[in-house]
Amino acid sequence: MLYLFISAAIATILSLFGVYNSIHNHSGWLGSGWIVSVIIAILCISATVFTGRSVQNTVHQNQIAKEEAKKSSKMPELTKNMTIDQLTSEDSDQQKAAKTDLKEQNALKSLARSFATIGKVSFNSSDKTYSVVPTTKDFAGPLRQIVKNPENASKANFDSIKESFVNSSKSIQKSVDSGYTLQLMNPDQTSKSLLSVKDGEIIYNYFK
Repeated sequence: MLYLFISAAIATILSLFGVYNSIHNHSGWLGSGWIVSVIIAILCISATVFTGRSVQNTVHQNQIAKEEAKKSSKMPELTKNMTIDQLTSEDSDQQKAAKTDLKEQNALKSLARSFATIGKVSFNSSDKTYSVVPTTKDFAGPLRQIVKNPENASKANFDSIKESFVNSSKSIQKSVDSGYTLQLMNPDQTSKSLLSVKDGEIIYNYFK
């Protein structure tokens, strides 16, 4: 392509000289008159422009190819040395983590709906714990009285609350995984648990 560009450029120069000579000598260039010389010059210029653009595009494409090659050569050695099985395994681990996170968030939404009459539900992913903090007057008020007088827990039908938490814990185990804790917090000391259930088993009961 570069050869064609050079040839077209030379032909253009020669044709322009031909036009110049034809006009000044009042005779036809190649015996066909100065108009023919002008037409030939225009064609040569067009060919020069066309081949020039082609050369420019070729150079640009070569530069892009070189840049892509450089980027590929800068790929971390660790990635280049990894096998397809290892890459697939990493992708699988990421997918599993994403699925687990989605399940945890879905469980949080479900618990928030279930315990809406009690209070707010939060989740700590680091220790896999769902915490229910009593905030409603209808529940937090009576619970405070039970905390002050633990012996009245059975009379206040706290067993129904335990049963609800046990069932919810089993639901978490089934929908998410084992190893998750569901706890009822003290309304006045929200960092302290009154009831903790893990995989459907009560592991702590303040009123026991």
